[in-house]
Amino acid sequence: MERTNDAESSFSGRYGDSVTSDVRGAQSAGVRPILLDRGRKNAAGGYLTAASLTEVLPYLRGDIPMGSS
Repeated sequence: MERTNDAESSFSGRYGDSVTSDVRGAQSAGVRPILLDRGRKNAAGGYLTAASLTEVLPYLRGDIPMGSS
């Protein structure tokens, strides 16, 4: 799923559950990825991870800057 800047969000990036499709695809496109990693198996991948969609929400709202981990 993708969310771009609008009146409700400061997040411009991509989040998903596939390192290959979502993370690498976003990086190739110059977009910041968040990996939905429910098992916390890919935490050392050099990109933001979230264990649930609830953990993604602060990024979507802009409560946590995308540069934070």
